[in-house]
Amino acid sequence: MSSLFAELKRRNVVRVGIAYVILGWVIIQVADTVFPQFGFPEWTNQFVTIVIALGLPIALLLSWAFEMTPQGVMKTEEVDADASITHNTGQKLNVIIGAALVAALAFIAWQNMGPSADEGELVVTETPGVQTIAVMPFADMSAAGDQEYFGDGIAEELLNVLVKIDGLRVTSRTSSFAFKGQSGISLAEIGKALNVDHVLEGSVRTSGDMVRITAQLIDVRTDTHLWSETYDRSISNIFAIQDEISHAIVDALKVTLGTGNETMVEIATTSSKAYNLYLRGLYEFAQRFEQRLAALEKAIPLFTAATVIDPDYADAFAILGRD
Repeated sequence: MSSLFAELKRRNVVRVGIAYVILGWVIIQVADTVFPQFGFPEWTNQFVTIVIALGLPIALLLSWAFEMTPQGVMKTEEVDADASITHNTGQKLNVIIGAALVAALAFIAWQNMGPSADEGELVVTETPGVQTIAVMPFADMSAAGDQEYFGDGIAEELLNVLVKIDGLRVTSRTSSFAFKGQSGISLAEIGKALNVDHVLEGSVRTSGDMVRITAQLIDVRTDTHLWSETYDRSISNIFAIQDEISHAIVDALKVTLGTGNETMVEIATTSSKAYNLYLRGLYEFAQRFEQRLAALEKAIPLFTAATVIDPDYADAFAILGRD
């Protein structure tokens, strides 16, 4: 075993592995920071991570099988021991490792010195006359405590409706849902961190085929309620509830819509069962950054089941294509 490790060191396999891991980590962190700024889809970060992970064994194998010589790259077994320059190559790799470590430490220091959401120092350029709002995940108030997916789904669907309204800037799902479960943070602090003037929050409670949705719109600058309402409806009327909430928010914010009293919510499916499966799928799909394959394995069958119930459910088909 000791002779094998000695040979790995001689062929610089160990140094190559260390340099690759450090540089790979730096690349992943930079991609995770830069890609969202250019509007790259979320899967591109995963793609970079997968490519780098797959490249590690290839890099190790190549460093074992080949050697740099003054004549170029040659197979290790074809290089005479007296002519080997692995020591010089190792010294160069040491320099690369040192530079990679400096880059990694610099990136970590930059992240730590940057503004955080907790400090409420997020800076966003404001547009005069534009209303700003963040939609928080709706709390699960059901007795069984098994409707978290439904509360998250309702909030996300409302967000998707509000983002289409002219004159209204809506914080992204990723930003607003980052405060989920953080009961120790006030709405004023959340509003400051997200740089919004208004927050929509609420709760859901289901019982059989009935659902109670409570929603309230809050001005975080003054900590006052602009509007609050409770809806007791059949689950089959969920789209009508979303439409009512959306219109009430627009009226409260006095945003001028060019569509008059037309329904803002697009009815994607008439099946409440398909819609429920879709919301459960969205909940699982959102966990993919933490649970990866496990989350996708749960989400895909739910979206598929929704399309089986309603073959015209375009939203479900669209997210399956995204997978």
